Amino acid sequence: MTATAMDETLSTQAVGRVWMRTETADGRTVFVLRNRLSDVPVRRPVDVTYPSGRRGRLRLLGFDEATVATPLDDDWRIGASGVPGWWPAILAVPTLRPFRVPADLAAALRDAGIDLEAFPMLGQRRHAASWVRSAEPGPVRQQRIAAVVAAAVDYLEAGQGRHAESARGQR
Repeated sequence: MTATAMDETLSTQAVGRVWMRTETADGRTVFVLRNRLSDVPVRRPVDVTYPSGRRGRLRLLGFDEATVATPLDDDWRIGASGVPGWWPAILAVPTLRPFRVPADLAAALRDAGIDLEAFPMLGQRRHAASWVRSAEPGPVRQQRIAAVVAAAVDYLEAGQGRHAESARGQR
């Protein structure tokens, strides 16, 4: 069975300059980002360049209203310690592994007039593809494909997709 490649292979990509503030909660240091990062994978280590030029590693955690980062090493003590208020940092996200959308899922979505790219979260696209791919050809796989298509239709009709208006107009 062939698969359709999604353009999700990223090299180490600089998110660019972000503004952070150091906070301490329960004896742990966290960095609160001024702007929420939505298309950056969370819970994976990322490289950071602190205001001092020192480099370190952080783990990003995404929440509904904010993105926070926890230091994975003690380099932040030299790189950002004592910097008052908001301070700039540069984040670099590691390479994401590519994934393949099974051809039968891609065809079913295309037949329903749905572009998988309409889903703003990479995790949703990856999860849908891997869930279908994990089923052998047969009735279970067809049920999963139907469930993904139905969920995509509901998602877009609720106006939640990145291209909801254009995707709805194509069906």
